[in-house]
Amino acid sequence: MDSEYKLQAYRTPSGSIFWELISGTAACGDFAKMLKTPRKKQAAVNLINQIDKIISHGIKASCATGKLRLLDAELGLYELKGYSGVNREMAYILYQEPLKIVLLFSFKGHQGSGNIHSEIKKARPIARAAKELLAQVMQAESIHDGD
Repeated sequence: MDSEYKLQAYRTPSGSIFWELISGTAACGDFAKMLKTPRKKQAAVNLINQIDKIISHGIKASCATGKLRLLDAELGLYELKGYSGVNREMAYILYQEPLKIVLLFSFKGHQGSGNIHSEIKKARPIARAAKELLAQVMQAESIHDGD
């Protein structure tokens, strides 16, 4: 699983860290490409600001305002929305202080139907990989902090 995926860390304007899960063979992920593409850069900035708000306001408030939707509580799978039109982001979120957010992949919302079953099915195994990798990162950080 380690070589299949890796985590790329990013920092929000307030200093919070979030990650993007990318293929182990890719030089960069879709989010990094968004940041580099002039046409999509504003959407990436909006997404970073949305992540900042979710981390500072919490999951409950973010779900109540419609910016975040819980898809699988046991797994920690969420749909992050409201940052750029119909653009959505699947995310794995570890519920602890501060929240740990891993972006999985982008997709277009189904305007009005709410039917994203195929995206959820695709996201579950990817979220499990993100969960494992994030646990490894956190364990490495706790070992480093203990030195």
